[in-house]
Amino acid sequence: MSFCGYLNQLYTGRGGYVAHGTISVDGMYSERFMAASDVFSLRVDETNNEYISLNTFLSPLKPDGSGGRKVNNLKRLNALYLDIDCYKLGLSKDDVLSRLERFYYGEKIPLPTFVIDSGRGLYLIWSINEDRNALPRWSRVQQFLYETCKDLNADPQALDAARILRVPSSVNQKNGVSVSVLRFNDVSYTLYGIIKDYPVSGVAKRDSKASRYGQATECQRRTAKWISSLTNTPIPDFSSFMETFEYISFHRQKLPSHSSRRDSSLRGERPSLHNMLEGRCDDLFRLFASRRGEDCSREYALFLCRLWAYERTHDRAYAETMMLSLNRSFDVPFSVNYATSRTMSAETIIDRGETYKYSLDKIYAVLRILPEEADGLLFLKKSKMDAEHKKEKNRRYYLEQLQRDGRLTVSEQMFNRRQFLSMLIRRGIPKKKICSILGVSERTYDSDFKHILKSLPFRRTSNLFSGLASRFSNASLLGAQFFQPPYYKSNAKGVTASPLLCLTYGSLARFSKLKYRYAVFDNETHILLTVRMLEGRIRMRINLLI
Repeated sequence: MSFCGYLNQLYTGRGGYVAHGTISVDGMYSERFMAASDVFSLRVDETNNEYISLNTFLSPLKPDGSGGRKVNNLKRLNALYLDIDCYKLGLSKDDVLSRLERFYYGEKIPLPTFVIDSGRGLYLIWSINEDRNALPRWSRVQQFLYETCKDLNADPQALDAARILRVPSSVNQKNGVSVSVLRFNDVSYTLYGIIKDYPVSGVAKRDSKASRYGQATECQRRTAKWISSLTNTPIPDFSSFMETFEYISFHRQKLPSHSSRRDSSLRGERPSLHNMLEGRCDDLFRLFASRRGEDCSREYALFLCRLWAYERTHDRAYAETMMLSLNRSFDVPFSVNYATSRTMSAETIIDRGETYKYSLDKIYAVLRILPEEADGLLFLKKSKMDAEHKKEKNRRYYLEQLQRDGRLTVSEQMFNRRQFLSMLIRRGIPKKKICSILGVSERTYDSDFKHILKSLPFRRTSNLFSGLASRFSNASLLGAQFFQPPYYKSNAKGVTASPLLCLTYGSLARFSKLKYRYAVFDNETHILLTVRMLEGRIRMRINLLI
């Protein structure tokens, strides 16, 4: 593949900036940035060591040091990659390539899009197209690829998403060898597909500054609106996570800081805390609306109501009014003097700039909240309940996001792909061409094909012939004589098959023990039987699609 073809595969339709690094003959490193749309005009100087970033960035390096080739400045994830320094183990590139093709591709790791001779070692590159917010998942897959190929001396220093690799057609000045593309496979992947098809394990830490869909989070939106009301500045574009993040970071430095907790908990300065305290007070009213009798943790509820109301507003009269209102809602209320005196310490600790920090477990213990009571609460929820509601909320948000973008769910995409795959196979299109049309790997093709086979009326290989015979015994092209045994026989020259009527897909794997051959019986009907000698027995594998 040419240098231009390499660039087209990685950067066509991708946004952001690409980092181009150069090490001159005298050892000086220089780096410049170019838009991904302009990278196709790049010219390689064979006198230098030249590098290029496979992933793209939001902005070039700025005078204040922000932007540039940094992980937190990523825009698109275009590739996964490994730098295999096989020369350090005394292995030749041909030996490593042979080992990869025989034992790794399709079994341990996906088939790479590019295999590049880096001069002294090899680069394995897998083409993807993911948003920067998929970085935790990208890191998981990248670590999995490294761990799998560690025996081939994969470089552990070349695993970060901001890595630059040598450019094909440039020269590795360490040994004078030209960097070239050894293998090209027209395949691309998704991170989800790799994790599903291969044993990728481990949980990468989520980037706290990364929003799932590239948009501002709800907390950011509330904070930005509050800052805008105080500074009289325009609200940022909430469709951009980074723009909202930078807006909040910039304007927060200009807001006055408060040393005491009393000042920091004022309404407006802590919108999230304000909403939580107000919501918890409302939950107390909901909780005790259904409780009856004297022994129902009434006193604790009054204290918490006065504490949260005063911490939220710093208004004594309001906090006392809220507490007495809750007391009147009880089935058996306390006297006004008793309720006021027993809860006065709530205001005292707030006036000292402190507060009581009650965890949810503590609140559930002192108020003796039952699981059935917790279902009607909004802000007083335990972590387990929070996780379930959060999962359901994220699922709804995910489906709404797909609907807004006009996209399908993963299961819907898989169903449509398998339907299209079935149609292509029935038309007799070869396996590799189908993979190219659908943009999937051969492993995904095999997985989908197995799923299609399971949907057939027969399940076992022993029932294939009887199922075929019952389905095609009345066929107009061929008669029932095509279903007479024996179905295959072997001899010293190879394998011969009886005229069995079946439809096949593509070509199967090559077998070393015994040769196989194709048998064509009619212009419209073809049969493929392969037989392999394994552990002293003959195993027959028939791939069928109707």
